[in-house]
Amino acid sequence: MLRRVPPSKAWREGDRRELSPSADKRLLDDLARGDAVRLRLVAQEDEGPAAELTAPAVAVPVIIADQIYAVAMYGPHETGDDLDRLEVKSLERLAQQAAIGYETARMNALESEVHLLRAKLAGAAGGAA
Repeated sequence: MLRRVPPSKAWREGDRRELSPSADKRLLDDLARGDAVRLRLVAQEDEGPAAELTAPAVAVPVIIADQIYAVAMYGPHETGDDLDRLEVKSLERLAQQAAIGYETARMNALESEVHLLRAKLAGAAGGAA
């Protein structure tokens, strides 16, 4: 399950905080392929800027192989202009680098655990001799 971490600019208090496997299956399937996904914007009911100027417009998966670490949501420019194709590609590349960082951290943690287990095993074997 994916969660929005508050505070998140442009989301209102009543907006959804999670993507659910059942309600958002198509979106999650599209993100699992590794490409950015355009989001359908919903108009705001209250006064103030139109939803098109604030709501997330693009979801970009932070993914490596088949492991999704996060989904970054981006809105249009503050001027209201939408993100263009090259900007979305840049965000996808940034997400790939972030995924590599997550994977590197995971591998480092696993290596540390292996070293710790080997030391414990060596200590147990040395005590039995």
